[in-house]
Amino acid sequence: MNKLTTTLLVFGLLFIVSCNDDTSENNATNVSNKTTTRDNNLTSRSTLNGIVGGAPFEATVNVGGSLTKQKVLTFSGWTKDSTESILIKIWEYEGKGTYTHNDQSGNIFQYTVQKDKMDVKTIWSTNSRPKETNSKLTVLEQTERGIKGTFSFTARHDDDAPLEITDGTFDIVF
Repeated sequence: MNKLTTTLLVFGLLFIVSCNDDTSENNATNVSNKTTTRDNNLTSRSTLNGIVGGAPFEATVNVGGSLTKQKVLTFSGWTKDSTESILIKIWEYEGKGTYTHNDQSGNIFQYTVQKDKMDVKTIWSTNSRPKETNSKLTVLEQTERGIKGTFSFTARHDDDAPLEITDGTFDIVF
């Protein structure tokens, strides 16, 4: 009987611990292609689209983002075949409005290409020549559950010709 009581007690504690309702606050609201009920004309699934060097870009893998209590907005997504991604990070995010990349902001606008899993990534970024980036992110709508807007930027990889990313749209679910 003593073994049975001990066994039941151990399984009971494991059950309680595994059913923990994690309501603790963390520093960010995170997303990853999750579907939720939305309001204010924001869609129920995160989207990230644009035109990269004249070709359509549609992120369908790991599309999501976060907004931290430290006012850092980050979102990104990969194409279906996981060979291309766009990442945007805005420091000192203050809500709806327009954000750019310059020497002082530290904001990041980045396009990445990875031909296969063993390939080294080629990163096109606004960081190498901030004055030539023409970067612009405009947040048109914001709720507790997400953001929606547009973006465009000119990125560089080493001394290659600039790469234009235009007609970008995002609808990120938090």
